[in-house]
Amino acid sequence: DISRLNNQSESIDDMVETIRKFAMQTRLIALNAAIEAARAGASGRSFAVVAAEVRNLAASVSSATEEIEQVVASNSQLAKDVLCGIENSLMNTREGVTLMREAGEVMTSIQRNAAGVETA
Repeated sequence: DISRLNNQSESIDDMVETIRKFAMQTRLIALNAAIEAARAGASGRSFAVVAAEVRNLAASVSSATEEIEQVVASNSQLAKDVLCGIENSLMNTREGVTLMREAGEVMTSIQRNAAGVETA
């Protein structure tokens, strides 16, 4: 179902937004940790390394989140395009059925007229 796929894409969008918020909070924590490490001076150097790694992790999460967002947006657009194609096909099929029905009526009329000519 295309509509279900669209709903799942929206759910993934919500999850991506949550992950983005986590990454932002992690960046803030890393910044605060770096500030505290700087305050601590020489004794805070190892903590500064941890803060840098946390900052790198947050950047990686942000990057992955952006990639996921792009894939979801692409899938969402594909689903919309497929749905549009299906709707167009359905419309064309309905038009085809109408034309076939009209052609059948014309053929019936021709047969009646031909039968009338034969009997005359």
